Amino acid sequence: MIGPFAGLMTTSVLPELGASFGISSETASLSVMAYTLPFAGTMLFSGRLGQRWGVERTITRTYALFVLAALACAVAPRWWVFVLSFMALGVLNAFTTPLLMAVLAKVTDEVRLGRALGMYGALAATGTLSAPLVSGLLAQFSWRYAFVCLAAAALVLRVAGVPVAAGSRAPRPFPVRATAGRSRTLWVCVTNLMVGVGVIGLGFLVALFAEETLGSGSAERGLILMSGGVASLLLSPLIGAALDRWGPMRVAGLALGVSTACVALVPSTATSAVVLSALWAGATAGAQGVGVAINKYVLGTPGGQATISFVQAFRFLGMGLAPLVLLPAHQEAVGAGFYLAAALVAVALLAHVVLRPMRDRSVAERMAGPEHFDG
Repeated sequence: MIGPFAGLMTTSVLPELGASFGISSETASLSVMAYTLPFAGTMLFSGRLGQRWGVERTITRTYALFVLAALACAVAPRWWVFVLSFMALGVLNAFTTPLLMAVLAKVTDEVRLGRALGMYGALAATGTLSAPLVSGLLAQFSWRYAFVCLAAAALVLRVAGVPVAAGSRAPRPFPVRATAGRSRTLWVCVTNLMVGVGVIGLGFLVALFAEETLGSGSAERGLILMSGGVASLLLSPLIGAALDRWGPMRVAGLALGVSTACVALVPSTATSAVVLSALWAGATAGAQGVGVAINKYVLGTPGGQATISFVQAFRFLGMGLAPLVLLPAHQEAVGAGFYLAAALVAVALLAHVVLRPMRDRSVAERMAGPEHFDG
């Protein structure tokens, strides 16, 4: 939960963050990249390192370091100090998110893995939900208080520790290409990248649109971005159940279509905070559906528990690249950033429909029987 919280907590306070360090809101938006690029890069190998060092030990020690990095962000006197501390938070989160998911996969019956991942997504959405709201409200006093709250949450988790299932063992590592075949591994990585840029990393642009076009203050921007977390929180269990019933191919395709449509409609129809919130909720719920579908598919293949962090890394890499990709278009014309984001997700949808990369059954689907075959 604190990983998604940390990654999105600056999106609703970009003007306030910029004012503190004497920079523009556009420059402050690069804080998203400062967090997510180190996070994504470290996830390429953090899963294997965590298994080597021990999952419980790795997670609990990471929480301790999380406290220090969050406090460094809270007291940062200069922009570069803040950026370095925020980058450290991204690196540390790479040693919690994939390891917790791998543990969940080990202790869950495979035919119910979709529901379990849906509940996991709901908890992650709680962090997504609370981050813009908490930081937006606290920005009325100072954005720095949000990082104090983050440090307190990490301290509580460090003290509580991580429960470990009796007899659980780290999975034997498989080469990344063995996860689902080279072409399918490439597809899920590219899809995660496109969704990361086009939806997951779009929060900063939604906040800028709300400020520049609708005149929203920090609290209202936080509420707008919160709508995405609310939608993910409420729909994640339903998405998980749909995965167990219809499989990742159909669920991912529908989710990609919903995200594409919602993002593309923002410039022409988001004339109020309510409409913008509804479109953002639809887009993020769709992205959640794509993510859970891919996670179930990968975890249901040989070596999936060892390589899930590699596949997930591209989702957050896209999130980190979003300001670099979308800001130039946004500065050229109002709404252009959203149209570009929608086009990227549409490319993933087209590839999904034409190539049908998830046609093969996962391990869980084979165990469930032919009636669950997706394709």
